[in-house]
Amino acid sequence: MLPFDDETAESFVARLVLANGFHSLAEFCDFTGTRQGGIIAMDRDELDAVVRWSGVSEARLQAFAIRRDGIVAFGAAQVKRTQLRATHRRYCPHCFSDDIRNGTGYPRTRIYMRATWRLSVISRCSRHGVPLVDLPEDFDTLDLKALTDINVKYAVASGALPHDRYFSERLLEPPATSYLDTLPLYVAAELCAVLGGLHHFAAEGKISDRVPGGMTNPECLASGYAIAAEGREAVWDFLTSYIVKMVGKASKYPMVYSLPLRWLRDEVPGGDYGSIRELFQDHAEKHLPLEQGETFLTVVSRRRVHTVYSAAKEYGLPEARVRDVVINQAGGKAVIAVFGSRSVVFRKDEAHALLIDAASQLTTTQAAERLGCAMTQMEALLNEGYLPFSTNGEAMGRVYRWVSADEVQRFQDRVEARLSPTPTEHDLVPVLDATKICHRAFVEIIALILSGQLAHVQMSRPEFRLDKIMVNPTEIDELSGSGFGGEFLDRARR
Repeated sequence: MLPFDDETAESFVARLVLANGFHSLAEFCDFTGTRQGGIIAMDRDELDAVVRWSGVSEARLQAFAIRRDGIVAFGAAQVKRTQLRATHRRYCPHCFSDDIRNGTGYPRTRIYMRATWRLSVISRCSRHGVPLVDLPEDFDTLDLKALTDINVKYAVASGALPHDRYFSERLLEPPATSYLDTLPLYVAAELCAVLGGLHHFAAEGKISDRVPGGMTNPECLASGYAIAAEGREAVWDFLTSYIVKMVGKASKYPMVYSLPLRWLRDEVPGGDYGSIRELFQDHAEKHLPLEQGETFLTVVSRRRVHTVYSAAKEYGLPEARVRDVVINQAGGKAVIAVFGSRSVVFRKDEAHALLIDAASQLTTTQAAERLGCAMTQMEALLNEGYLPFSTNGEAMGRVYRWVSADEVQRFQDRVEARLSPTPTEHDLVPVLDATKICHRAFVEIIALILSGQLAHVQMSRPEFRLDKIMVNPTEIDELSGSGFGGEFLDRARR
């Protein structure tokens, strides 16, 4: 007698002893003093004995032995010992029925336990698609055909589920080339469970650090496998959609990933979980507002994601201004998620240049204060094009105009360049008084100054202020009478 290709060591020995007249493996162990646990694990003494009795090689007997180590070889895969069911055995009624119908010899020697039934992340038969049934404790005393017929009646074969089929194939065949195939089976199975858990959280709108129902939850394994089977990019896209939906529900931003953090935090960076740790670390740094020096799974080297609040602190801008730049000026391209009434999470690098530019801009009120004039004079300067400006989006509510600090300084430099270097003997008056004396608008007199038409221009105090400029009204009247008019404004704007 030889073991089947997918048969466990315990099942083969049980069939062997039944074929030799024993009623059960337990009876054989009691009679011979052999440890049944040693047969399940194929410990050295039991392995030597079974090789001697059966003539089957050590390698074949050990292929589906349930060893006692943490990470064990099981068939063609590496699995965790805790993922294998050493007790509470399960079976597929349809497989047993097929064994009885198609086999030869004593009925109990025809049926055998498939190794795939031992893996706890498999819940259905990979061939018939029916839920696996717990083997009764008194199985050895039952009428096998009657038991199987009853269970087959209530277990309608419907085809295997994709994740059950995949995990079964990984046990029986060398891995292929898919994304999941690059991972040890035990890591691949846990990844599917975690992804399925996150999928469940997104549907429920709740966050937890545990997979609902544990790592063997069939529903989580099924939904997680459907994601991971499409490849690493599909996993990345799913995680992004999860963040977009759930980031506003976490009390602290890293906690949106409570489940993968708890799963991976104690695993070494270069071990079997290494690539998964890198995946979640990289995704978290690119989608969660983690600051430099903060620890996720590893220490964050630099900030890649901002909130409106953190960006306002870094760039020295009002939060409303940051929100306007990111959503309106950047066209929303940097935005990862918007939640609540005003909260925005966005990619720093894509908004950095615009925020730097915004940090160098002034409101019209600030520009007026810096140039030393009232808002009425500032409005005239803006309307006549002396100071270029931009506006925020109307979607932000109140519309603001922004003036570059560089433009303000450039305008000030142009005015200062026209100030008379030495005191004059002419009677000078403040520019605002000159507007009344000469019946000329403030912006027209500024135009005369910038165009170099006024030879006597001074500042009444050391600091620069437009409203403290002193001019000669007679000089202005003479220019007005000589035919210079609207061209002052055009020439000064050049």
